[in-house]
This record gives sequence, structure tokens and C-alpha cells, in this order.
Amino acid sequence: MEVFFSKYYYWLSYTSSFSVLVPLLASLILLKQFGRPGKVFWGVFLYIVFLAIVETLGFLSVYLWSGSNLWISYLYVPIEYALLSWIYYMSFEQKQIKSGIIISVIVFLLACIAEAFWGAGTHNMNSYSRVMESTILIALALLYLFVLYKDLNYVYLEQDPMFVLSCGVMIFFAGTAMAYGMFNKALAISDNMARVCMTITYVLNISFNCVLVLVQRRAVTA
Repeated sequence: MEVFFSKYYYWLSYTSSFSVLVPLLASLILLKQFGRPGKVFWGVFLYIVFLAIVETLGFLSVYLWSGSNLWISYLYVPIEYALLSWIYYMSFEQKQIKSGIIISVIVFLLACIAEAFWGAGTHNMNSYSRVMESTILIALALLYLFVLYKDLNYVYLEQDPMFVLSCGVMIFFAGTAMAYGMFNKALAISDNMARVCMTITYVLNISFNCVLVLVQRRAVTA
């Protein structure tokens, strides 16, 4: 493990950060080719642009400002949830589900504020908010799949961009919820234990960014 942390860990972290350029460039190419994609494409594109901005702020925070980028997580998590829940909001037709999504955004925002001021504080990872976010998003993904499967005439599931996104959300947020939930306790033990948690998130982040490319490709042809 020492060899990995000394030689490959930082390369993996950089690869994870720059991997957001893959779906960003793919979206721009698809936008140029197809011109007027649908609302799912634009929702995911806005999310990808947001990810790119966050990665840029992370680099600037470390190298030019405070040397730490944990504070970004307290802004990143609620905005990320709002963007992804908005994509699901547009995809559901049921008014009850739409109302539930709006309520969840408000409740989650309040939970994030509470953790920032009365919980871990900005000097620690906002693990509770991240686990809560992952739980709700996985629930939304499962709910979408349940509603989708009720339509027995829907044959080509792999062509549905929201089906692909939901599969990616379940895998990505299930894995990162575990890693972020353990991060603060792992950091209290040793730096390398915390790096193990981050390694999991880096690998999953790279994979999820690749999934976003597939989502965008299907969103322009759906």
C-alpha cells in the first residue's frame, strides 16, 4: 500500500478530477452534431458544467488559497443534489412524486446547513450530508426504475438516458456513501486510511463520468 500511496495515489486523484472533461467534451460535440437535444440532455449538461467548476475550485483552493478544499464540499453537496433531483423532477409525470422531490430538496438543504454549523464543521468532511444525499438519490433512481418497469411496452431500456443515469447513480452513490461515511473516522486513525476511502471515490468518480457520456449520447437520440 505504501508504494501505491507514494507513486500512484496522486495520479489517480488527478485522473479523477480531469475525467470530468470527458463528458464535458462529449456533450459539446453532441450539441454541435444534433443542435437541439431534449431536456434531459440539458439537465445533465448543466450538472457536468457544475462538476467542472467544482473541480477547478478544488485546484485553486489547494494551490492558490487555503491549502484545503473541504469547505467546497459544503457548497457542492446541496447544489449537486438540487441539480440531480431537478433532472428526476423533469422525468417524472406524477404530481405526488414531483411534490415529494421539491420537499426533499428543502429538507436536505436544511440538513446541510445544520451539519455545517452544528455538526462536523467545515474543517471535517460533511459525511452525514453525503450519506443522506446518496440515500435519497438511490431512492429516486429506484423509484424511476419502478415506474419505468410498470410500462410493459417499454422494451429498449438501454436507450432511455434516465435508465442509464439511474443505474450509474445507484452504483456511484452507494459506493461513495460508504467511503465518505467512513472518512472522518478513517482520518482520525491515519492519513493512509483516509486515502483508502478517497481512492474508492476516485475510481467511482471516473466510472460515473464515463456513464454520463452514455447518458448524453442516449439523451440526444431518445
